[in-house]
Amino acid sequence: MTTRSLLPIIAISTLVLGSCGSADYNAESKQVADSASSYYEAPPGVNESSENKISEMYQQSAATADSIKTVLKSSAASLNRLDSTHMFVRTADVRCRVDEVADATYRVEKTVRELGGYVNDTRLSTTQNWQHEVRTDPDSVKRSSSYRVANNLVIRVPAKNLDSLLSALAPLVQYMDYRNVNVNDITLEQLAKQLEQKRLAVYNAMLQSKVVDQNVKPDKLMNAAEAMLAKQEQADNAYLESLRLNDKVEFATLNLQLYQPEVITTSLVFIEEPQPPYTASIGARLLNSLEAGWTGFSYILSGIVLLWPLWLIGGITWYIVRRWQRRRTTVQ
Repeated sequence: MTTRSLLPIIAISTLVLGSCGSADYNAESKQVADSASSYYEAPPGVNESSENKISEMYQQSAATADSIKTVLKSSAASLNRLDSTHMFVRTADVRCRVDEVADATYRVEKTVRELGGYVNDTRLSTTQNWQHEVRTDPDSVKRSSSYRVANNLVIRVPAKNLDSLLSALAPLVQYMDYRNVNVNDITLEQLAKQLEQKRLAVYNAMLQSKVVDQNVKPDKLMNAAEAMLAKQEQADNAYLESLRLNDKVEFATLNLQLYQPEVITTSLVFIEEPQPPYTASIGARLLNSLEAGWTGFSYILSGIVLLWPLWLIGGITWYIVRRWQRRRTTVQ
C-alpha cells in the first residue's frame, strides 16, 4: 500500500475518534453539572413543605380571625327598618381572652372614642393564683408566682355603632368565652310614660284652677296646693324616666370582660440572715462589774450619809445612856 492510499484512511480515523471524544466529554460535563446542581440545591420537598406549613398557618389564623369576626357580628346589634317605628334598647355582654389586657384596653378605648362613645366604667385588676418559694442558697430563695390580669369595662356607644364596635374587637380576641346581645322593645313603656305626663299635666291644670279660684276655702286651698306639688313631682319623675329610656335607646351598652393567659414569673430573692446579738469579752465584763460595784457602793455610802441626823441622835442617845450607867455604877 502506498503512502497516498493511506492518507484518506488516517484522516477518516482521526475524525471518528475526535467525534467520539467530544461526545464522551460532553456526557461527562453534563454528568458533573447535574451532580453539582444536585449537590448545591436543597433536597426536594423541603422548601415546598415549609412554604406549605407557613401558608397553612396563615390560612388557619385568617380563618380563625374570620370566624371570630363572624361570631362577634350580630344582626341584633345593627339597626333595621323597625327602628323607625319601635324603640329598642340594645345591650351586649362579651367575655374573651386577649394577648395583653393593657394593650387591648387602650385599643378598645381608642375605637370607642372614634365611634362617638365613651367608657362608663373600667376596672383593671391583677389576681395572684399561686406562689412557691424554693431555697437555692443559704442567703437566697427562688420565688415563682402566677397571676392573671383582667379588666371589666362598661362601654356606651351610639346604637348604630354597636355592630361596628363588636367587629372591631375581632383582631384582639384569642378565645371567645361568650357573646350575648339583647334587644329590648320599650315602645309601649315609653308610650305609657308619655301618657302619664299628659294625664298629670291635665290634673295639675285642674288643681291650678282651684287654687286660683278665690271662693275656695283656705283649708281646701292648702290641700289643693299640696296635691298639685305632689303631682308635679310625679310628672317630673315620669319625664326623667322618659329621658333615661331615650338615652338607653340612643346609646347601646356593652359589658366587656377582657383577660389574658396566665403569666408565671420567677425571681431570685436575697434573704439577709439575722445578726447574732453582741457578746462582750471577759475583760469588758469584769470592767463593767467593777464599775457596777463601785456605783452600788457609792449609792450605799450616799444613803448612809443621807441618814446623818439619825446617826447623830443615836450617838447622843448612846452617850447619855453610857454616862448614866457610869454614874450609877459609881454611886453603888
